[in-house]
Amino acid sequence: MATGAGILSFLARSGRKADTLTTHTVPKRFTLYSPALFLPGNFAEHGLAWTAVYDSLDDEAKQNLFASIAESFCRSGKDVSRIAINAAIPSTIGLKDQENRLRSPCQLLPVYGDFGPSSLHEQTGRATKADFDAAFWLSASQDAGISQVWAPRWTMFSRGNTREKARILRHDERKFPGMTEKELGTPVGEAEVLDMYVGIGYFAFSYLKNGVKRVWGWDLNPWSIEGLRRGCEKNGWRHLIVQVAENRQNLAEKPRLPNPTEYASRWPPSRSSCCEVSMSPDAETVASIIAESDTGPLEDGYQSDE
Repeated sequence: MATGAGILSFLARSGRKADTLTTHTVPKRFTLYSPALFLPGNFAEHGLAWTAVYDSLDDEAKQNLFASIAESFCRSGKDVSRIAINAAIPSTIGLKDQENRLRSPCQLLPVYGDFGPSSLHEQTGRATKADFDAAFWLSASQDAGISQVWAPRWTMFSRGNTREKARILRHDERKFPGMTEKELGTPVGEAEVLDMYVGIGYFAFSYLKNGVKRVWGWDLNPWSIEGLRRGCEKNGWRHLIVQVAENRQNLAEKPRLPNPTEYASRWPPSRSSCCEVSMSPDAETVASIIAESDTGPLEDGYQSDE
């Protein structure tokens, strides 16, 4: 009810006549990942009376409206300093209707507070460390205490498919089969998982939480990989990022993950990619990188304090 209370408070303070608007007729739906509040895509079109009022507001009045909504949540004990109007992920983007291969949330509309830059630092169209550092990041803790991290301007996030996560986490093996040693053909602790379009680790983290030996992930979106990396740090999982490049530079560099002692002395680890690999890398080189790495959980006593 905090959304509706904020709207009605704004209307009362601004002296606007809206006798037909009550707590039952103003928008109330929202999704909260503190400190960011996401309103539904039809927020401005919630009934004729509300639409007429919203359309009559200028930019300054809309800022006061959203500030009132944020204040209403804060009064109820919820930290809200940013508000955006959500929208479905479009299948195409740009004037030429190019395929939205990265599943970018380009129709998200920030309306209050700082959601970070809306464009990249460089004209190449490739995200850099400077872009990652300047972006606004959110974190949510969901199933089994797993933390996931994403940049809402650049990465999609969904709470759905809880049934599949329950299967992976073995919440009820009679109801959600598929993760027993007999079904896997190997102990869970020896199993390795391949996650194509790993994203920010939506399912990969559930596998790691369940204790699999390693998850191999792949994705096109560098923002998803950065969210995945930050999520690994937040959950205390060691990780190795192999960045695909268009040349063979640095291919001879064989990175390794820091051991737990190194984690203790310099947490968090370096944010730079561990290695660049060409689009057609030498299989033996990549295999040697992976073979010498361990992406399992940190040993006791070396967990992240984030």
